Amino acid sequence: MLWKEQDQARVRSFSQNHIDIEARVDGFGCWHLTGIYGEPNRNYRRKTWDLLRILSRDSNLPWCLVGDFNNIVSQVHKKGGDPYPIALVDGFNEALNDAGLIDMDIVGHQYTWERSRGKPEWVEVRLDRAVVTDSWLNEFPLAKLYNLEGSTSDHSPIILLVKENWDDDVGRDIQQKLYEEAKCKLHKVLDQREIFWRQRSKQLWLQAGDRNSRFFHNSATARRRSNQIHWLKNTEGEWRDWDSGLQDIITDYYKNLFTTSMADWEPVIDCIHHVITREQNEFLLNEIAEEEVKQALFQMHPDKALGPDGMTPAFYQKHWSIVGNDIVAMVRKFFQTGQLP
Repeated sequence: MLWKEQDQARVRSFSQNHIDIEARVDGFGCWHLTGIYGEPNRNYRRKTWDLLRILSRDSNLPWCLVGDFNNIVSQVHKKGGDPYPIALVDGFNEALNDAGLIDMDIVGHQYTWERSRGKPEWVEVRLDRAVVTDSWLNEFPLAKLYNLEGSTSDHSPIILLVKENWDDDVGRDIQQKLYEEAKCKLHKVLDQREIFWRQRSKQLWLQAGDRNSRFFHNSATARRRSNQIHWLKNTEGEWRDWDSGLQDIITDYYKNLFTTSMADWEPVIDCIHHVITREQNEFLLNEIAEEEVKQALFQMHPDKALGPDGMTPAFYQKHWSIVGNDIVAMVRKFFQTGQLP
């Protein structure tokens, strides 16, 4: 739950399934707002009903609850599949009645959650809603609840507007003004998540734009498992794990591999014929040109593994006009000294 100014809201209570605040909107008095997530396990749904009753006794302010209640108030709020359990419908309605709450009508598509769209088992349910007290309706008589639809989630976003002429175009163009902005932000986050897992999984052959985050996550997990070493055998034929010296086996192996021994290289060098001409050698010793560095960088796949600075090639390709000179200087220094910073 978010608000812009500190004095617009005061948190009254919260739990894993609710946030309860005292809210203030310019031009109106204080009122009671609760964001709620109904208990998803039907065996424990009574916890949500009891929470409504408890919260109703904590304040006499006009009260509004909005969120995913994971319950319906009527069988007409479910389309497809088996009928909703009568006991859950009756129990929810009793809780609303005890708390003095009224279910608001929704403008737009009447269902806010779906499963198996386009299949014979397609089910739609109105799980997301706003419920309010009479006093809240008296305070905000022109309030409307909208179903914005079209989400990448299985839930549709809903929005409750309490002012009639909010920015002068609520009734005329709410879908375009509110939903498009929210959808743009949501897709941006989803794209960032997909790119992250695509980089982690190294599966570069899938086209960008597909929602394959679960595939990328599983690929990264499988790759991490396959890259793990649990046991190695030492030079004496004994198996060692990480608790019994496996790291020493790895260290000793590479120390021996890259340690020079007493060897006479002259006979080997004498057998090598000169195949590079003086002109070719001078060309190879020329200073690296900026265009060479740029060409090499732009031939890399943008999502290849991160460099020591944590950046992928995509960063340097996109911002070449800013960082290009520094990259060229670093490459030239490497060819002169043999060292990277």
